[in-house]
Amino acid sequence: MNHFKIKINFLTVFLFLSYLVVYGQNTTSERIRVKGVVLDNTGESIVGATIKEKGTTQGTVSDAFGHFSMETSVKAVLQVSYVGYMSQEIQVKNQTELRIILVEDVRALSEVVVVGYGVQKKENLTGAVATLDGKAIENRSVSSITQAMQGTIGNLNIAPNPSNLSGDWDSSGGAPGATQKINIRGYTGFDTSGNPLAESPLIVIDGVQGGNINNINMNDVESITVLKDAASSAIYGSSAPFGVILITTKKGDLGQKPTITYSANLMLSQPISLPKMMNSLDYAMAFNQFSDNANTARLYSASTLKRIVDYLNGELKEETLKDLNTDSWLAGFSSNANNDWFDIHFKDVSFSQLHNLGISGGTKSNTYYIGLGYNDQQGMYTYGNDYFKRYNVRTTLQSNLADWLTAGFRGAFSRSERDNPNSATFSNANILHILAQRRPTQPLFNPDGYYSNGSYVNAFRDGGRITTTTDEATLTGEIILHPVKNWNITANYSLTGTYLNRLSHLKTVYHVLPSGKLSTLSGTSPNSISRRADKNERRIVNIFTSYEKSISGHYFKGMVGYMQELYDQLYIIASNNELYSDNILSLATTYGTKTAATDLNEQIATRGVFGRINYNYKEKYLVEFNGRYDGTSRFMKDVRFKFYPGMSVAWALSKERFWTNLLDVVNMFKIRASYGSQGSQGSAGYYPFYPALRTYSSTSAANTWIFSDGQAPMVQFPAGIVDPNLTWVTTNTIDIGTDLSLLSNKLNIGFDWYTRSASDYQGPAEALPSFLGTGAPLTNNAAMKTVGFELNVGWKHRINNFNYGVNVVLSDYSSVITKYPNPTGITITGLGTVYNPMWYEGREFGEIWGFETVGLFQSQEEIDAAADQSLLNAKPWTPGDVRYADLDGDGKITWGSNTLDDPGDRRIIGNSTPRYSFGITLTADYKSFDFSMFLQGVGKRDSPANHNTGEYRFANFVWGVPRQGSYAQTTMWEVQQDRWSQYNTPEENARAFFPKMYFSDENMKNTYEQTRYLQNAAYARIKNIQIGYNLPALALKKLSLQKLRFFINAENMGTWTKMISTLDPEFSTSDGKLYPLQRVWAFGLNVTF
Repeated sequence: MNHFKIKINFLTVFLFLSYLVVYGQNTTSERIRVKGVVLDNTGESIVGATIKEKGTTQGTVSDAFGHFSMETSVKAVLQVSYVGYMSQEIQVKNQTELRIILVEDVRALSEVVVVGYGVQKKENLTGAVATLDGKAIENRSVSSITQAMQGTIGNLNIAPNPSNLSGDWDSSGGAPGATQKINIRGYTGFDTSGNPLAESPLIVIDGVQGGNINNINMNDVESITVLKDAASSAIYGSSAPFGVILITTKKGDLGQKPTITYSANLMLSQPISLPKMMNSLDYAMAFNQFSDNANTARLYSASTLKRIVDYLNGELKEETLKDLNTDSWLAGFSSNANNDWFDIHFKDVSFSQLHNLGISGGTKSNTYYIGLGYNDQQGMYTYGNDYFKRYNVRTTLQSNLADWLTAGFRGAFSRSERDNPNSATFSNANILHILAQRRPTQPLFNPDGYYSNGSYVNAFRDGGRITTTTDEATLTGEIILHPVKNWNITANYSLTGTYLNRLSHLKTVYHVLPSGKLSTLSGTSPNSISRRADKNERRIVNIFTSYEKSISGHYFKGMVGYMQELYDQLYIIASNNELYSDNILSLATTYGTKTAATDLNEQIATRGVFGRINYNYKEKYLVEFNGRYDGTSRFMKDVRFKFYPGMSVAWALSKERFWTNLLDVVNMFKIRASYGSQGSQGSAGYYPFYPALRTYSSTSAANTWIFSDGQAPMVQFPAGIVDPNLTWVTTNTIDIGTDLSLLSNKLNIGFDWYTRSASDYQGPAEALPSFLGTGAPLTNNAAMKTVGFELNVGWKHRINNFNYGVNVVLSDYSSVITKYPNPTGITITGLGTVYNPMWYEGREFGEIWGFETVGLFQSQEEIDAAADQSLLNAKPWTPGDVRYADLDGDGKITWGSNTLDDPGDRRIIGNSTPRYSFGITLTADYKSFDFSMFLQGVGKRDSPANHNTGEYRFANFVWGVPRQGSYAQTTMWEVQQDRWSQYNTPEENARAFFPKMYFSDENMKNTYEQTRYLQNAAYARIKNIQIGYNLPALALKKLSLQKLRFFINAENMGTWTKMISTLDPEFSTSDGKLYPLQRVWAFGLNVTF
């Protein structure tokens, strides 16, 4: 009986489905031709609008007059869409002519924005939150997201990394795979040594804290949100005292058909801002002149000068000669070559490529996204080719297992490979400095055809390699419960591991002597090997729940959660010299005596509970409260936990009744205010409250007698005094802002003003009696304050078939010390040698102290009539030297007491803080063509060029001649031809920019920090220009493609700056001698299947 019922039920279903099929065929068989026009709300035609019959693959696009014609069924529904306009669905209903009007899409105000542990409607945001669409950084010819983000968001400060980052000391400047410094809203404090800090924000990738932003494939990014104020980022507690960058990656959509996207970017790179060296004759004549000025022997003999002239004239082919007295080649000041070592050691062009593949889709209950990326960036070294490669895989899966249960998995893996030439002398972080030590007269080739030992070619090419492989993997499992409508409970667990393996091999390098014998290149023997292995693992648990409810215009949303994190760091470094073979790179195959090994194993844990409450009434009055109770293992139990709250409010005036008459002009107007408190663990170290013993092992043979077996003794030093009450740095931020949309949302303006006060920084305590044998401990006794603003102005408009947009970002900040233990008011330390600035109350970050320059002395009479400068420097002052201003009017130029009360003749002459940072983005499209240009820069910044400051070390790239007559860096640049010389006419000397130069420490008297040679590091740079062409819809249909776009773009196209040409203004906050940035020309395509 049951079997009979099953058959009947099956038959019934079959007959019903058959009826549907037959009915469907009857109703769709009748087709008609529909013609129409697509217009905007001003009556202008829309070209390229897509008209598609819903549920089919049939479709067309509007022509140059907005007209279209297509065949459809009589009861079809047409889907009409165009970028920037709201899509519409039109029922045909036997109509043969249609007039379709599309309305501009103003729903952007109602878009949701990713915030901490959730999302919010953009129009309901109350804090200082900025967003960036992932499309804005697609197709950029750069290797990392941070490079693409530079200048796009106000007070998101991004600059080339000046040196070491996470052990990757070869990722600085413009090197392949270079990293960048990231900071939100300026200086964040100072470290325990007194150095200024601009610390990085917290990076959150798909809800997981602590990810590496440099390892993300740009084409995997859906959106980026930046939380700037404390009220917005307080939800992350002590992990985010300096703001948060939230990155959301792409995912599939429910019911989405499988979609495949592919992009390729092929690039050619050229170095920019390389300094131009003097030719060999100008150089030799200059240094002989400098020797005359210093009353020292000339460096270039008359015979050498003749050989230089003959070589430049083509009468002499060899760059050098054999030394008649030794088995060596003439070099240094005795050879006659004419080489620009920057042109020699950097390629004219290198090739790189980027490839990305994305696969996304979904069923009724499941979604998926798979992203693959490959980045191959070849370096600029001519010899010892350097490169960086990265491989990316990202997977996002989500499944609605039931109406009340969703499960998700996210996995990401990246492998980075970096390969650089190795040397005991140079790295990417100082490469320009090393090349500047080469004189133009130094030969590249010896007469026998071999490379000169002073050319660095052998060292670059044959000196060994540093290979670094870094693997990073993140696995996240997540469960979301939906017990009732609007109530979600989320729990996830994430494991992120970063594993670094570095092999550093230094080979013995040889060069050929005139006799044919091999000689060891200095500093390369014996050969050696070093290995480093890092394991960094981060485990994070998040559990949070949220509920929202609307009642009669009142909207409530609450969220509470718990988070704990364990970070575990381990590294091991071992090295030895004397390898049996350079082909077997193993510590086990070394036999040297310089064995060394060290390791580090540290852990830090944080734990916190957090919550947020949102309320608004009819989206007019908005309030948000959030806070976090956070604890860290860095501090003692009594001071380990602390509560940090945040609050923000907003008033949408444009939703008030009294605003109705203004809506045609001012479509949206909202004012915001926020206050938040956050805690920073500062630079306390992992275990600052433990008085740990220091150990030292002496390997000196003189000390091995202590033990009879020759064992090296191990010595332990007493620990310094620690402050067990070291605690959090507390930051309080006030933010006031406004958002406006005008003229039918064509003009959008956002403005924020903020002040951030931070207290309890660690500074030196009062000195202790010397008989204690140790210094005073660090304690929480310093404070600072930062004030700044951000302005964003955007305009977009459409004129017939032409769409264009302009977006301008402007930001500024300045910081000042409000508390610091400096009772004497000393302004600098190391006076007269290599000095560094001192903190004091009222000092602005970046302050530059110096002398005011009157000009250059032109005669002895002028020197006699001027203030006495002998107390500044005892060397004789002669015509051509710098004349300083007597600011205190005592007839003498002095340092005074080097205090605030008595600074002598110095004053504050500038500031190195980047002020008025800006970014300008221009976009346009016409029919199938699109264009964009991005300009970025800094409106005001000073960079000192003093030989005597430890804070800035690029002075030789300004002065050329070494400060103390050493041979360490003796390159001169073409710009230094404009100098005072006894061989010039009086008129030429009156116009000369640089002073008289000496090949001795007498140079120091002219190179003190001063107004004349203070560098103006403001600049504007065209960071990107891109032109694209989209294949029309009809052509795409024939190729069975959804999208095909070709584009060309260029990076770093042009720079405007008043900075000296030997330096790149983007490097002005570093030592300026980094691996150069590059101009990039690229061609690419985007395909969607």
